[in-house]
Amino acid sequence: MSAMILAFLVTVVAAIILSVILTAVMMHRLWAGKTATSSQDTIRHTPQFVVPSKRYGSLHAETVQPQVDPGTYQEPIAARARDDVRENSRLEEEPESSKTFVSEYGALQPELYPQQDDVLHIKELRQKRTTKKTNRGKLHIKLNYDFRTSDFVVRLIEASGLPAMDIGGYSDPYVKVYLEPDEERRMKQSSVQRRTLNPSFDEVFKFPITYDELQEKTLCMKVFDFDKFSRHDAIGDIQIRIRDTNVSRQLDVWSDLTKPDRHQEAPGDLLFSISYLPNAERLTVVALRARNLKAMDCNGLSDPFVKVSLLYEGKRLKSKKTSIQYKDCHPVWNEAINFNIPFKQLSTHCLELQVYDHDVLSQDELIGETTTGDDSDEPGRSQWRDMIDYPRKPVAVWHSLKDPN
Repeated sequence: MSAMILAFLVTVVAAIILSVILTAVMMHRLWAGKTATSSQDTIRHTPQFVVPSKRYGSLHAETVQPQVDPGTYQEPIAARARDDVRENSRLEEEPESSKTFVSEYGALQPELYPQQDDVLHIKELRQKRTTKKTNRGKLHIKLNYDFRTSDFVVRLIEASGLPAMDIGGYSDPYVKVYLEPDEERRMKQSSVQRRTLNPSFDEVFKFPITYDELQEKTLCMKVFDFDKFSRHDAIGDIQIRIRDTNVSRQLDVWSDLTKPDRHQEAPGDLLFSISYLPNAERLTVVALRARNLKAMDCNGLSDPFVKVSLLYEGKRLKSKKTSIQYKDCHPVWNEAINFNIPFKQLSTHCLELQVYDHDVLSQDELIGETTTGDDSDEPGRSQWRDMIDYPRKPVAVWHSLKDPN
C-alpha cells in the first residue's frame, strides 16, 4: 500500500515539473518573437533626414539612412540630426579667413597661399582732358594699409621715361609724398637719384592714420628735378583718391605723370611768434619750426637755420641767427631772439626772417624769406598789429616762404 502511494506522489511531482518547463519554454519563445517584430518595425519606419555636410570647401546636402544594431544602444536619430545641423551652422558663421577645408586629400588653409597683388593703371582710368599728349614718364608705387600698426604704407618703387631737365640730357629726380587734405601738411621726400631718366628708389613712407580717415584723403606725389644752383623744376605729379581704390590688401599702381600745377618747388613754410614787452621795450621773436623746406643738398635734405633782421626803411639795423638743424626739411628750433626798440618806433620798423641752407664748402644758400610789419603783406601785417594790440602775448602764425628769385 505504501509503495503505491509513493509511486503516485513521484508521478505527480514529475508532471508538475514538466508543466513548469513547458510553460517557461513557451513564454521565452513568445517574448523573443515580440522583440524581433518590434526591432523590424523600428527599422522599417525610421524616417530619412537631410544633414548638411562640408566637403572640399563647400556645403552639400546628403540623405542619411542610419543603421541600427538591435543589440547595441545608439543615441536617438533626431537628436544626432540636430547636433549635426548645429555644428555645420557654426562652421558657416566662421569668417572666411579662419576656415579649414577637410577632405580625403588633406586639409586646405587658403590664408597660407600667397595672393597676387591687384594692379591699377591710372592711365586707363583717367579721362583725356586735352588732345595733345605730353609724355612726362610713369611712376610705379605699391599701396597698402597696415591694420596692425594703423599706418598707410606707400612704397615708391621706380620711375621710367622721365623727360630730360638738364643740359646733359639727364635729370636728378626725387619725389615728394603727402596726403590731402592735411592741416599739418606732413610731407615726405625721397632721396635724389643722380643723372638718370629711369630712377630706382625702393623707399617706404608711412602715414599714421585710421582706415576710416584714410578714405577721405587723396594721395599726392610730385616728381622734381634737383638743381644745386637754381630752382628745382617740377617734372610731373599724380593724385589718387583712396576711396576709389582698395588698399586693404597690397595694390600695385602704375601711373602716368601729369602736368604739374607749379613748375617750381615751393620753398616751404615757417612758423614763428612775435611779442612786445612795453616796460622793457623789448621785441621778442621765437623761431618755432619749419615744414616742407626745399631740399638744397644732393641727399634730398637741407641744413637750415633762420636769420632774423630788424629793418628800418628797408635797411638792416641788426641781425641774429638760430642754430643749424642738420639734414632736416622739417626742423624745430624753439629759439628766442630779442631786439630793443621803443614802442613809438614799432610802426616804422619791421622784421625780416630768412631761412638758409648751411653749406661748409660754399656760401650758405637762401631757401626762402618772409616779413612782418605794418607795411608787410598778409599774414605779416595782421600778425604785427595783433602784437601791438595785445602786448606781452605771443602771436604765432604760419608764413609761406617766398622764393628769393
